[in-house]
Amino acid sequence: MKPLSEAALRRMASGLHLELNAHELTRLRPMVQDLLDVAEALRGRQSGGPDRVGHGEHRPQKSG
Repeated sequence: MKPLSEAALRRMASGLHLELNAHELTRLRPMVQDLLDVAEALRGRQSGGPDRVGHGEHRPQKSG
């Protein structure tokens, strides 16, 4: 995933009606980038990609 730009973060904040100053955006950017990276990894797992956490462990289905 490409690095999150300040402009993109500002658009996200604006879309959520958050009034953040430049200092707040600068402090939040690494955290938001981490969240976006995790979301991308989880999307990859949901689409049948490798399970990096459980290494593809099998979970039995509930019978009912």
